Order: sequence, then C-alpha cells, then structure tokens
Amino acid sequence: MRMRDLMERSAKTKTQYNMFTMIKGRHETDAKKDLIEDLEDIFDWGEIYTQCMNKLGSIEDLHLFVTGATPVLGSILNYCAINRINVTLYHYDKVLKQYIVQVLYNEYDLIKEGGY
Repeated sequence: MRMRDLMERSAKTKTQYNMFTMIKGRHETDAKKDLIEDLEDIFDWGEIYTQCMNKLGSIEDLHLFVTGATPVLGSILNYCAINRINVTLYHYDKVLKQYIVQVLYNEYDLIKEGGY
C-alpha cells in the first residue's frame, strides 16, 4: 500500500496515527515528531530504548519513517515487540520518489484479529 492510499484511508476513518521520523534531521518526512534525538552512538542500545520509552509510552500503533541507521531500527522494533506495539514502516523509494508502506504485526495483534 502506498502512503497516499494509507493517508486517504486514514482521512476517511479519521484515525489518528502516532507518526514519527526515526532519527531527527536525517530526511524530510510528513511526520511532525522525531523518535530519536541527539544520539551520539547508534550502538547505544540503552539510550535508544530510553528515548523510545520516553516518546512512545503506552501507544498501541507506531507509524515510523525509516531514515537509515539499521541498528537504530532494530532497537526500535525490539522495543515495540516487547511492548506489543504494532508497527507500520515507511521506506523511501528513490525511483518512485515516494514512501512505500510496510505493515508489521506482532503476535498480540494476530491473536486479537483471530489469526491463531
């Protein structure tokens, strides 16, 4: 599903998403908030976890613009899995010049939807 389609669906259902850019200042996105700020070491798992905890709290769904730094993404996904947060990722396609949506589900969501 393309971002435009997701946004249109969101507007129709009036759903509010918790939308973040993964790392502050790396790329322009439609998100108004940054999940990770002022990170000196992309391998500082504790700092990444702390920033996730401070920003995400007890949300159920995270919409995240992926802006590089794979180790940071791995830590964010670990945090979300531990805290049963559903994740939708937005990856930039340089050829199409738009974001491509990737929906991830956790075990809790599959059970809730009757997948097991």
